[in-house]
Amino acid sequence: MDTEVRKLIEEAFEYYYDSNFSLSIFLSKLLRISRKVRDPILKFLIRMDTSLLDSSENRRIRLEFRQNMIQSNYSSEEYQNIYTVILEDWMKRRELSKDKHDDEAPIWGKPVSQTESTIDSLEKHSECLDIPSGLAPLDIYSLNGEYKKIKTQNLVRAAELREVYARIKDFYFDYLTELEEKQEVNLPDEKEKEYSMPTTDKVFIIHSIELSQMPSASYTLIDKFEKYAKECNAAVAILSTDDFVKDKTGKEYYQARPNVWFELGWFYAKLGKERVLLVYENKLEHEVPSDLQGIVQLRYGSNIEEIYRKLEKEFEMMGLGGIKEIESRNS
Repeated sequence: MDTEVRKLIEEAFEYYYDSNFSLSIFLSKLLRISRKVRDPILKFLIRMDTSLLDSSENRRIRLEFRQNMIQSNYSSEEYQNIYTVILEDWMKRRELSKDKHDDEAPIWGKPVSQTESTIDSLEKHSECLDIPSGLAPLDIYSLNGEYKKIKTQNLVRAAELREVYARIKDFYFDYLTELEEKQEVNLPDEKEKEYSMPTTDKVFIIHSIELSQMPSASYTLIDKFEKYAKECNAAVAILSTDDFVKDKTGKEYYQARPNVWFELGWFYAKLGKERVLLVYENKLEHEVPSDLQGIVQLRYGSNIEEIYRKLEKEFEMMGLGGIKEIESRNS
């Protein structure tokens, strides 16, 4: 298991048993883990449980989930089947023990933080309805027993919400346990351990500048590349119109510099497709090889700055900083 991921999981388990446990805070810890292990299902579930869901927000979260699943090599059919199952399970976890009218069901489409607040408010309100010891209930409100009815309703409502709260809490505990076991099973073999993922926010920019121009005394080109590459946690390959070539038939076209493809393959093998972005200039006529279709592809027209916002979003999903922040750390 990755050292950083192991530490995050241990911290999450430790917090689970904390006397001041809050499910919303617990989910924020799991969200960070989901980004580190690139788990699109866990991330989707946490978004559903921590967001105030309306039609537009629900659609946005679903589209993000679909994109993440496709990036993780799930087919459209697999995504739809998984989405249907986990949505049904999600709704069951939020079912109340008794049938309620819509205005009496505050947990539907609302974040767990709001459920926590509702439970706390109901219980505090019930405490306020208790008659202090030694005082006789002489007012009409007390004499007709109305306060007892309200107190009972509050306590019943709080108990129902606590039941839902417990189901959600138990589900994520089980998910975290399975995630820990999965990480242990997928420990790398000795050969893979020779390369460890850096914990920095450095991103390697693969472009047409030749490595021979980079300073590194007495190193070969391959040595130079590996020296800089091993310090990075992600890579962005920029395929631009660097060379104008002619094929055997005499057709002329633009192509990317060959070193870009070589370095892209190295990062694809070492970091995995989840941490490699492919930036593709629209003028290039030749499509990306089928072996690389799983890599995130961003296209731009006349200026690469057109996709800066999309790049920042991808960096955020990897747990990295924004473009300006990353540039300053690498300078």
